[in-house]
Amino acid sequence: MRLSELLRRVTPELPDFDPEITFITDDSRKVKPGCAFVCIRGNHIDGHTLAAKAVESGAAAVIAQADTGLSCQVLVPDTRAAYSLMCEALFHDPAQRLHLIGITGTNGKTTSAFLIKEILDAAGYRTGLIGTVQNMAGDEVLPDIFPPFRFFPAGRLSDRGPGARTAAGGGAAL
Repeated sequence: MRLSELLRRVTPELPDFDPEITFITDDSRKVKPGCAFVCIRGNHIDGHTLAAKAVESGAAAVIAQADTGLSCQVLVPDTRAAYSLMCEALFHDPAQRLHLIGITGTNGKTTSAFLIKEILDAAGYRTGLIGTVQNMAGDEVLPDIFPPFRFFPAGRLSDRGPGARTAAGGGAAL
């Protein structure tokens, strides 16, 4: 997908360059040619300091909040928001194809999530589950991945068609 298409939801000011983007990441170790690298300021590392390394590794565009001095940068007010919107566009709005059920509470979240999944399975829905015990897409148990959203971009749940997904999590996670 062209960079301009990914940025339409982010900013009205599109850059002069418009490469094809095949992947988006905020992890400089995962940059590959054709990738957009998003500079995220964290508690320990500021992605802006890794932007040049990302370009050396093949990043076609750098999404930043501060000037990195790179010719392929796109400045946005909030890179976290931009990252979310760009991923949503790249993967063709997976949330529009999912019905999510979130479960919070002190006790019983995992049990409730599994029970809801089984009820929905029996009713004929395609289901998935994100939890502390395991992550599932239908009957397939997915690798233990943290953070669990990492398997959504790969299409593990959304590409299985319409259905319901359950997630057990603490209230702070919501």
